[in-house]
Amino acid sequence: MLKSFKIIITAIVCVFLVSCAKEKDEDSNSIQKRILDAYLLNNYPQIVPNESGLAILSRISGTGDTLDNYEAAYINYTTKTLEGIYQTTNSKELSKILGTYDASNYYGPKLYYMNMGSTIVGLEDMLLGQQEGAKITAVIPPWLTSYNYSGSQNTQESTSNIIYDIELKHAINNIITFQLDSMQSYSNKYYNGMDSTSYGFYFKKLVNSNSDTVKTGTSVNVWYIGRLLDDFIFDTNIADSAKKFDIYNTSSTYTAMNISYYDTADEIAENNEVQIGFAMALKKMKAGDEAVAFFYSEYGYGSSASGSIPAYQPLVFYIKVESSGDE
Repeated sequence: MLKSFKIIITAIVCVFLVSCAKEKDEDSNSIQKRILDAYLLNNYPQIVPNESGLAILSRISGTGDTLDNYEAAYINYTTKTLEGIYQTTNSKELSKILGTYDASNYYGPKLYYMNMGSTIVGLEDMLLGQQEGAKITAVIPPWLTSYNYSGSQNTQESTSNIIYDIELKHAINNIITFQLDSMQSYSNKYYNGMDSTSYGFYFKKLVNSNSDTVKTGTSVNVWYIGRLLDDFIFDTNIADSAKKFDIYNTSSTYTAMNISYYDTADEIAENNEVQIGFAMALKKMKAGDEAVAFFYSEYGYGSSASGSIPAYQPLVFYIKVESSGDE
């Protein structure tokens, strides 16, 4: 009887050791798949992941344009773990609740390109074929957090399952056309539908002084407030405005920019290290003038992000020019 009991115990130990050995040899993605399967069984037993492993938990269809291959999307998003711990979000309201809000951060919709190797595969799976206004919640497993680079080894961005809550705000066929349309809408809303003065550039004097045109070789002092079309303030050199919009930085001096004038806007931009759109506005201004100018990204930062300014963003500047005494 004792011998039989020892044999049974030995067998159990062997099975346990073999099981542990298999689990030890199991790769991370396989472990995460088992975790996802258990999560779905306990919380969403009716949900079956698709062939790639993406698990759509809920979906509300949109009614706008459909997002297709090789287009772009502006989305709102929140990510969290299976345990419900928030990781990232572009929601200002949620950030305030979580205590992570920073007025200098941009919380507007984020731009993603489809099938260009810049968006993780799982997020593309969620977005493609959806219409504007769609809201989707899905679990993206770690093997779908790599990028669709052709012919290269893709590194996974995550080693665990992530819940994505997304809203498709805009499906974009052409990012330049989208900017131009957005600026015209901005003009309609705030400036009675005034037309652009040149392609992708709007300008309106708010205060017109009686001073002489600024001569080439002289300089002026310039005050400004920079914002995006959704009124997000990204920069100013006016201390009171920085405090008002909660972006005041004690390390900044908040003094006027001293701008030297040249024959062309290109020269003003190059020699003063400002955006060409900003220089185009200055070229139209005299000492004592105040104006608003807004322009598409080709006159700003183009396809690059800068600080809190995302890529492909039209910029809006409120500008005041004062004499520097340099005549």
